[in-house]
Amino acid sequence: MAQYLGLHFTEYGNYSGGRFPGLYSSFLVRDADGDDQVYKLGFFSSAHTENDRVFGNRNGTSGVHVAIDDFDKGPHMSLELCLDRYLTVRDDAYELLHDGRITVGRLGAAKRELLMSYVSEHAPSLVRAGSVSLGTVPSGRALVFADISELVFNLLHYANIRDGFRERYKFSKR
Repeated sequence: MAQYLGLHFTEYGNYSGGRFPGLYSSFLVRDADGDDQVYKLGFFSSAHTENDRVFGNRNGTSGVHVAIDDFDKGPHMSLELCLDRYLTVRDDAYELLHDGRITVGRLGAAKRELLMSYVSEHAPSLVRAGSVSLGTVPSGRALVFADISELVFNLLHYANIRDGFRERYKFSKR
C-alpha cells in the first residue's frame, strides 16, 4: 500500500557527509511486514566546478535520491542514483537502469553481485541482463503521473530491497 503525502522540504545526507536539502515527494508505504514508513523521492544536482578553493575540479551531476523515514531505524538515504550515468536516452523514451552498486555505512562498498543476487531473490522482475531495470518513461511530451508511476514504484521498491540487503550484509559481517 502506498499513499502520496505531497511535497516536503527536508534534508538527508549520506555516509560520506553529502547533504541534500530540498523538495522531496513523500509517500506513506506499508511494507511486507505491515510496518509504515515514509519514503521520499527527490531530484538533485551538484555544481560543475573548476579550480574552486573548496571543491576543486568536479563534474556537475544530476541524480534521483530515495530517502526512508523508517520509524524503527530513523531517517536515512537509501539510494543515490546518478542520472548522468544510469539514464539511457532512446528515440522515444528514457530508461533508468542501475548496476547494483551499494555502500553499507562504515563497512564500505559491498560486492555488486551480492546485491544483484538479493534483488533477484526479492524482486526478479527488476533484474534484466545483469542490471536493475527501474523503468522507462516516454520522451517528447509533458509527463503525467500515469507515465511515471511504475518508475516511482520501482524506485521505492528498490530502496526497500537495498535496505533489506544492508541489514542482511551487516548481520553477516558480525
